Amino acid sequence: MENSTSRVLVTGATGYIASHIITKLLGKGYAVRGTVRSLENTPKYQYLTDLKEQHPEYTKQLELVEGDLLKETEWPDIVEGCRYVLHVASPMIHVADDPEEIIRPAIDGTLNVLKAAAAKGVKKTVVTSSCLSLYANRTEERFYDENDWNDLEKFLAPYPKSKTLAEKAAWDFAKDHPEMELSTVLPSFVAGPTLVSSAFSSSQIIGGFLTGKTPVVPHVKLGIVDVRDIATAHIGIMEADGTNGERYAVFGQNIWMNEMVDILRGQYAEKGFQNITTTLGTREVLQKSDHPFAKLWIGIADYDRNLKRDKLDS
Repeated sequence: MENSTSRVLVTGATGYIASHIITKLLGKGYAVRGTVRSLENTPKYQYLTDLKEQHPEYTKQLELVEGDLLKETEWPDIVEGCRYVLHVASPMIHVADDPEEIIRPAIDGTLNVLKAAAAKGVKKTVVTSSCLSLYANRTEERFYDENDWNDLEKFLAPYPKSKTLAEKAAWDFAKDHPEMELSTVLPSFVAGPTLVSSAFSSSQIIGGFLTGKTPVVPHVKLGIVDVRDIATAHIGIMEADGTNGERYAVFGQNIWMNEMVDILRGQYAEKGFQNITTTLGTREVLQKSDHPFAKLWIGIADYDRNLKRDKLDS
């Protein structure tokens, strides 16, 4: 199979999105090198052990290596021999006392991977960004698309700011290295089955609603997308000609957060989840909450996304 001669590096192999990407790549016959923080922490990548037991042929296709996004000198060796790089990993910190604890690792980690990819002659790199880099603090009632960015002159919560600045840093780097092909994928709120045991942002949000630990439901309308579709998008963009230099916002449908909670209540209330969040959280309610995710939502709680998402839906 031709794909077997093309090695793909996937950063953050224990992550929610990356795990689905790796599974699909192996199924397509690619050789995959995945990065993990520690090879000794085998429960983190148990899904890969299970996959190899179910598909013994994957043993030769899959390689795991340790990689720290903030250690620049590690990455040339990690990237060596890879035709493609899918940079999916990102520090999963959404709130912090110092915004730089979120912003700086996202930027530096992305640049460390890109520098190595350029130095080692990688054919194409695909970076996972976020739809939050488009409009997290934009309020104009118009259609938004991949040509839009957050307004960095206005207040922007640390997490969407980190995604915005990391993606901008990637594009700036690509301008200085025109020999390197770069595309970015901008998922919306990602949902669907998980292959990993570790926490991820959407699971924390949904889990917080199910248990009532998230005290209010933000008055926010989000695009939502299945994690398996996001994985397919990464691979399709990697494989396709004509994707160099492009941003791709990916999601399926729009949904209000309270509608999401209504669905959760209908599916899980009879299964023992009796404390599902019911309070609708306006900006004023969120400001009074000491829950860490409240800080994340304050910056976007007032915005009606109904008009803004329609164009991207198509």
